Amino acid sequence: MPGTGKIKKTPSRPRNSGRPFGRDDVVAAVIEAAGELFSRRGFDGVSVRDIAKKAGVNHGLIHRHFGSKENLRRQTLQRMADAMLADVRGAGSLQEISRLAFQSLTKHERFWRILARTILDGHGTGDLHRRFPIARHLTEQVKAAVKGGGLRGDLDPRMVVAAMFSFSCGFIMFEPFILAAAGLDGVKPDKARDAVLAAAMSLLTGPDDVKR
Repeated sequence: MPGTGKIKKTPSRPRNSGRPFGRDDVVAAVIEAAGELFSRRGFDGVSVRDIAKKAGVNHGLIHRHFGSKENLRRQTLQRMADAMLADVRGAGSLQEISRLAFQSLTKHERFWRILARTILDGHGTGDLHRRFPIARHLTEQVKAAVKGGGLRGDLDPRMVVAAMFSFSCGFIMFEPFILAAAGLDGVKPDKARDAVLAAAMSLLTGPDDVKR
């Protein structure tokens, strides 16, 4: 009633509504939804409205916080890459970082699925990343191993990292076919992965170093 002096309160979000609220929550929810949808249906098969519906937000918020679907894809991949980098930081040797990177790539299945779908859809590397933290970190580790005598001095660290990515991504994407073709389809996946990784590393460091 007029003259009561009461202040009209601004409506607040209902408790336990389950919908993201606030910039950080919205961004996290959108990236999570985008990661799932991009990995399952590819970039071209997903619309901004699809992502908004999955995330439980208004589609206008995606344009506000990300600008475009292309930028959302880059940020989604970058968020995943940063999480994978956190998995390998602190590794004490090239062998350990290779093992942890391989495990992290296996754990972050959406990451490599989005990469594969993006490339197969004909998009360039500029659509994938603006920076490559894992590759840079691996390159520094390889340089240190070469300088310390753990790897041959004639090896180009960039080529070694390219080979590591080729092995890891290729094996994970085609694991069932690779194991069957090599007659390893009866081996438990975890044991097969460890053994295959050890074999690959021995080509660079020698079998005695892998065992240490």
